Amino acid sequence: RDFCLSRGLGDVYKRQPHRTVSRETLIFYLEQIYHHEIQDNTLTVHIAAIRRTLGKKCIGTHKTVGYYWRYDVIKVG
Repeated sequence: RDFCLSRGLGDVYKRQPHRTVSRETLIFYLEQIYHHEIQDNTLTVHIAAIRRTLGKKCIGTHKTVGYYWRYDVIKVG
């Protein structure tokens, strides 16, 4: 599940890397992809899991605004 969320985040960020995206926008985008409701806390938990897997520095937080991807996103394969 974390992989699906990180893939969804990668899709958002490959269009405009390093751009801060609001939590609401991420939740809306992911709900459109996976066709089910994503709770606010679910996003928080999965962001934390992605950070544990990829490193704490991969996703930055702008408090009360949203998240941003710290690295360039490239398509592999």
